[in-house]
Amino acid sequence: MMNNTDMMQMFQSMTPEQMQTMMAMMANMMNKAEVDPDSPEYTATRNAAIEAKTRPDTGTYYEYFNEGKIDNVTKQEQFYDDALYTTIFGTITNEILQNQLQNQLEQRAKNIGGTSLVQMFRKNCTAKKKQIKKENEIKAAADAQAMRDREAAELEEKRRIGHKTEFKNMPEWSTGNKYIGEDWICNDEEGIYKLEECGKTVKKVEACGRAITINYLLDPIDGGDGIDRVEIAYDSERGWQHRVVTRDMLVNQAEAIKLAKFSVDITSDMARPFTNCMASMLRESSKRNAIPSIPSSRKLAIMKDKEIILPFRSKDFVFEREADFPGLLAAVTPNETDAGYSETEYMDAYRAMRKRNLPGFNLMTAAILSSPVVCMTNANGWVYNMHGPTGCGKSFLLSIGTTLFGDYYHENGSGYVKTPLMTNTAAETMCDTLHCYPLIIDDYNLLPDQKERDKFNKNIMLFSNGLGKERATKTLALVKSGFWKLTTIIAAEQSIREAAKQGGVSNRLFELTLDDQCPLSKEEIDKILVPFNNTHGFAGIKFIEALNTMGVDAIREMVTGYAKKITEKMKEKGLDKTNKQIDIAAILLATDEIAKNELFNDDVQLDIDEVIKWMADNDEVKQESRFYNTIIDKIYANAAKFEGLAADTEMRSGFWGIYSSEIIEHKIVNEDGKTEKKSEYVKTISFIPSELEKIAVSEGASVGAFKDYLKRKNLLIYDEGRATTRVSSEFLGKRIRVIKFILPDDSEETEAKKEDKNNSTIPFQQAAADVRDRKRQQQAEELAEDIPFAPIG
Repeated sequence: MMNNTDMMQMFQSMTPEQMQTMMAMMANMMNKAEVDPDSPEYTATRNAAIEAKTRPDTGTYYEYFNEGKIDNVTKQEQFYDDALYTTIFGTITNEILQNQLQNQLEQRAKNIGGTSLVQMFRKNCTAKKKQIKKENEIKAAADAQAMRDREAAELEEKRRIGHKTEFKNMPEWSTGNKYIGEDWICNDEEGIYKLEECGKTVKKVEACGRAITINYLLDPIDGGDGIDRVEIAYDSERGWQHRVVTRDMLVNQAEAIKLAKFSVDITSDMARPFTNCMASMLRESSKRNAIPSIPSSRKLAIMKDKEIILPFRSKDFVFEREADFPGLLAAVTPNETDAGYSETEYMDAYRAMRKRNLPGFNLMTAAILSSPVVCMTNANGWVYNMHGPTGCGKSFLLSIGTTLFGDYYHENGSGYVKTPLMTNTAAETMCDTLHCYPLIIDDYNLLPDQKERDKFNKNIMLFSNGLGKERATKTLALVKSGFWKLTTIIAAEQSIREAAKQGGVSNRLFELTLDDQCPLSKEEIDKILVPFNNTHGFAGIKFIEALNTMGVDAIREMVTGYAKKITEKMKEKGLDKTNKQIDIAAILLATDEIAKNELFNDDVQLDIDEVIKWMADNDEVKQESRFYNTIIDKIYANAAKFEGLAADTEMRSGFWGIYSSEIIEHKIVNEDGKTEKKSEYVKTISFIPSELEKIAVSEGASVGAFKDYLKRKNLLIYDEGRATTRVSSEFLGKRIRVIKFILPDDSEETEAKKEDKNNSTIPFQQAAADVRDRKRQQQAEELAEDIPFAPIG
């Protein structure tokens, strides 16, 4: 317990605040029986008592320092109290007041303790100033660091949460606002921009004048081509649009400016900040998985795991080439609208057309439907050419057949049906996009001349081979080539085979000739077309589903079975067809049977003899055979260039070779297997090799392959060990080396042969001269008949 003296000393040493707390506690003690030792009041009073005991017995002398009063400083011991210096230089912050107090206290120290106390007071002031300055510096540094830490934490939290674009008028089909760097300001009114300090001013840096976001990251389900693509959504003068672009168009300045042609509000000055903001959007949004990924494809159909997948049938799908073919997706999507017909009505209308059995219609239907069969069986592609004169009904038939897969009545050439007026690159891209959908080409007659037709006919190999041209990037990296497996349907006014110079092209053609006149009237045609004008796409999808259900093995077995039947029929009829023509016919018949059973469910089916009838013979499709016939035409069309067909005076326009008739000996193998000689009276042509080479080049043929063909057919006359021989030319007056071969037999040759049998002793020279004389006489007579009137004078 404290005595009264200790209590008084404690009260004298207390501050007014401590005294007030003590009085409150005593009042509580008087009101209570006992005091809680754990109460805040008791703890505060106890601490005040402890502090009062440890402090020098100087009282509260410094409590009026802030008023500039030092009246309570009366003892020397007070100048040894640290609280005095702390109050002056720590509590009080006014330097003028500090100086006044220091000066007053120096005078008081001198009065109390003399010079020594003054000197000590000065030293303590200096030391305290240094101490407080150092403590303030430490505290300021700590406060600054705490501020920086707090700002960094706030910034990190802001970055973690992310900063988004603030576009409010985005369409429903968009995937919403995206995350972007915090420096970028994005709104509907001003597009995308940021503010940069430039000296004492602030500069506005525009990236895009209108709203733009990255809508989707594309995930190619067709394997892709090694190039990353995204879909962007952007505002323009025509409202919100979306477009698939390559990733480099967003992050490469040179590529970004190309977006302007698609109505993206960007200029050359904006190109750099645009790529920066788009790179920021890609980075910040992808980190937060804010850009959804969506399946995409450059193709309408994909062959995967022995099934054909149609990705465009899914709602969650992006067609990567929609910008290149703006109407194609709509043209192949089944159309069942108020203006159209239902699937059932469409199928009923198509069955009715099959039962009409119009010339070429059912064969054309099988050709169009065979395209996915070609894909599933991995067969060679081929071209179906339905040709006939104007008015024969080919466009009418094609307009109905096309609706199996797509819309025939396209707008501005952007739909399904194409014209032959396309470049190689366009044709390749279209085939790669269709993949196994049939390529439909109408109006072959739009090609203006033979040169353009020859150029287009070369595309037939491209359509059929199914592999695009290999290309390299600027860095010499190879771009993945396009690939496809399909059937091409062409409506033309003439036979493409007759104009095709390449045997490969002719071999891949299956041609059907229509009658001169369509058997239906215009009124009947208009009535028939009603269900097909606005409805399309049902049957092709349903047929592909049926093929997937059957499976690849069953389809191949059916095609192989038809190939055997065709081969047996050919042997019965003594026909000679190429293997490719047999394959095409087998696919047609197998497709027709599948369509009959699985799609149309009717009793209409192609007859195998009807299909064989339209198959081309071996000689029609082989280039060497076709070149042989071309050479014969060239000979008689240029008779004045051949010795033996024209008089010497007529041969002024060039010399190509020598025409003659002669007896030759053939070595043949008889029924007993023995070789024997056989003499024949034949017409021959001896060609200057260089002249034959010129004709071959113009026809896209090979002279070497042509000579091999002549040898196989026993038509080439040549010296041992060589493919040429020497003959004498009266016109040139010397012997020359030539390519000599036998020409086909004709009536005149038959007469010479009969004459030779009656007089076998006639030497060859006389027989040849007789034939030559008769030929010249015939030409003279023909020339006279062509003169319309007698010459004057």
